[in-house]
Amino acid sequence: MALSCALRLPHWYLRPSSKLLSSLPSRDFSLPTEKTTAANWKEKKKAREGCSLPGSSWEERLANVVTPLWRLPYPEQLQVKYENQRKILQTLTSHLEELGIDAQKLGGLCCPLRPVVPSPVVSGYRNKSTFSVNQGPDGNPKTVGLYVGTGRARNIVCVKADHMENIPPKHKQVAQCYEEFIRRSPLDPCILFHEGGHWRELVVRTTSRGHTMAIVTFHPQELGQEALVTQKALLKEFFTCGPGAVCALTSLYFQESTMTRCSHEQSPFQLLHGEPHIFEELLSLKFRISRCLFPSKHRWSRSSVPGSQGAEPGWWGHHPPRHLLWNGHNWSISGSPSLQDNWY
Repeated sequence: MALSCALRLPHWYLRPSSKLLSSLPSRDFSLPTEKTTAANWKEKKKAREGCSLPGSSWEERLANVVTPLWRLPYPEQLQVKYENQRKILQTLTSHLEELGIDAQKLGGLCCPLRPVVPSPVVSGYRNKSTFSVNQGPDGNPKTVGLYVGTGRARNIVCVKADHMENIPPKHKQVAQCYEEFIRRSPLDPCILFHEGGHWRELVVRTTSRGHTMAIVTFHPQELGQEALVTQKALLKEFFTCGPGAVCALTSLYFQESTMTRCSHEQSPFQLLHGEPHIFEELLSLKFRISRCLFPSKHRWSRSSVPGSQGAEPGWWGHHPPRHLLWNGHNWSISGSPSLQDNWY
């Protein structure tokens, strides 16, 4: 399974401003209206959601959303990505020429474009997964999985991710156990905050050293402190002595949150079991990973490490580190003053 999407740059990044274009003589530089652009964006988004495909199973719909190229052989997926990036560069080159800039190089593009380098890992490559809790295809509101549909369209269905090729077996195992736990619990899931309920999303993070960290988010609603202590004890017991013990969690965290996203300062992550950190190794360096900062959703590669030389692409996910410092002994990564992990 290849990466799920090709490089995409926003339209405003690829085209010059209307003011600049209007200053150039004898050319029609009209740009799409906001209404046209919004309509095109909505059509593409609806297609990505995969909710309107007749005859598709829920598993296929989810695969269409998460990994749109899953039906193609891996070499063809790479070719699709290459062609998409080539089109982006062609558009950029064209706009630069409209501004009177001679940008064309060899191949008709403003810069060289090399073929996509194949990844050595094409299945189970995610090292972090976030699972939601919501109504499944069978109507059970205590379903743990990934979303098909959108909240705006009010057609969200939570589909189990057991069949997803990009998610490793350990993540699926923890999600299955969490679903079993909340289905045993007398407490309801928290789908809409104002409607009550408690059990919310699950985050699973794994490393190549075999470490697994799980973070459960819980809405306290009107529960008292004694009831909260009881729920935390039951969750810990399930994953240490009960059916969830098969997951062999290195770390189990619990966070009470009344918001969609909540920082450690707003509501501390509570370690229920195991070690406060997990560790990753890459090129003889050791990463210490905390519950606050998960810097990547994919396995690191050579180009992720400062000063390394490698052809494989590296990702920092959606939260790139703000500072990367070397003190002669350790690498230090910090996303903000309050979120910091160390490379030993």
